Parts: sequence; C-alpha cells; structure tokens
Amino acid sequence: MIHEDRLRRDLAWCLASAPLVIKSGGGVIWPDDDWLRGLPPYSAGAPLPRPRDRHHFRLGQHFEKLLATWLDAADSFDLLAANLQVQDGKRTVGEFDLLVEHESEVEHWEAAVKFYLGTGDGRSMACWYGPNTADRFDIKYARLVAHQLNLANNEHATETLAARHIKVARSRCFMKGRLFHPWERFAAADFAVPPEVNPAHEKGWWLSHGDFLAAFADGNHRFVYLPKILWLAPLSPADLDAPLSFWELEELLESPHCEQATHVALVTDAGEISRGFITKNQWLERLS
Repeated sequence: MIHEDRLRRDLAWCLASAPLVIKSGGGVIWPDDDWLRGLPPYSAGAPLPRPRDRHHFRLGQHFEKLLATWLDAADSFDLLAANLQVQDGKRTVGEFDLLVEHESEVEHWEAAVKFYLGTGDGRSMACWYGPNTADRFDIKYARLVAHQLNLANNEHATETLAARHIKVARSRCFMKGRLFHPWERFAAADFAVPPEVNPAHEKGWWLSHGDFLAAFADGNHRFVYLPKILWLAPLSPADLDAPLSFWELEELLESPHCEQATHVALVTDAGEISRGFITKNQWLERLS
C-alpha cells in the first residue's frame, strides 16, 4: 500500500522537477524551471488521491490526479474541470486534462509524464523510446503539438466550452519525466538531447542485460526494483527496507515474467544514487 508520505513526495516532484521540454510559441506555453519554482506547495491537510489497485496502476492518471488535487487546493488557481471530454456525436474528439483559471484567464493544461531511453546520437526525438518501444518521443511530441494542445480550437471543443461559459486563452504543456542515457554517456555526463529538450531535464541511465552484467560484475552494488508506482519521486530511506543484491537482481532479470525494460534504482544506506533501465534483447530488437 502506498503511504501518504510517498504521495506527498510524488506531488512535490510533479511540481518541482525539471520539465522535459521547453519550447513556446503559437499560443502554447512550455513552462520553464523559473515558472515551476514559483508554484505554491500543497499545504492542504486532506489526503492525496491514492491509487486503488497497484496491479492495474496507470502512471499518467496518477500524475493528473495529483496535479488536479493540488490545483483544487491552491489559492492562486481555480480548477474549473478535469478530464473534460469533447464529443462529436458518439465519437470522442479529445479531452481537456485540466482547465485552470488564473488571474482572470483560463488555460488548458495538458499533463504528461514520460520516460524515454536514448539511442543513436540522442539529438533527434526519434532516437528516444519508452519502455514500451511503441512509445517514441517524436510521435508523442507531434501529437501533443498538432492535436492535444490545439484542442480548444476544435469546433466541437468550442461548443463544449461555451456550454460551460469557458473561453480558453492559451494552452500550457505540463510535461515531466526522465530521459535515460546510455550507461557510458551517463557516467561521462555526456547528455546529448534534441534541441526542444530542457538541458536541466531529470536524468537516468540504461544498458542491456549483457552490459549490466559487465558493468556491475564485482557484485558489490545494491538495487531497488521500481514498479511504476515508484517512478516519480526519488526513493527515501523508508523505501530501502529490502534492497536487492546484484545476484538477487540478476535472478529477477532472468525470470520469464520480467519486463523487457526493467526499472531499478542504484542505492546505498543513505538513499538513491541514480536510477535506470536494464533491457532484454527483445527490447533492442523492437527498435525501429
């Protein structure tokens, strides 16, 4: 069961962590680090939304619900609607993640939390793949720009908003997450990224199973396996009650039920050092 302290640290990370993309124009705002540092913390005493079933946990929904709860409690923002669907008859045209009033103007906030592993030279968004290789950075970015962030301009969306007496002044992309660089580049602090990406983005590493065996062959390191419910905020000492030895992690990686890209944190008694993905050959073979 996820504890309240973990939920509050997740929300703090959602607010304070570096954005993945910084690019503005066309009526869309990509918030920068300075804007995010000015956001008020969550000070309400009410419990934060708790995932109902960790076995059917959806990280994107968790991210959105944390933001919605924070917005609903913040004095400087007024949450008008969350997950407002736009319909064309029986067809769903899109959904407004968050409609937020601030200083007498309404903004559409598109919330996204993404995790990508870099391949090639890393300088193109097409080089970055999710743990599910069907999720690629350039595809997600293109859909955000062409469709999701322009939803307020759709005729059916305009009708939906008008029925609620809402007029959207602009869209804001609230995009967080981490980019995972190849292990050797991560160790050398060689963080080549596409021009749209924030240089101060949250960083991790990745390597293949075979390279993991070579890199940690001395067996002296300890790890924590990270299910999706632990993908946001860094681990606290309370999360380190049963770290895995190198050999215990290797046994997990050899399991037929292990994911094609397994997320782990490298830890000491003091806490988390870094985090990354270890990929099976099948993951590498699926890269297009």
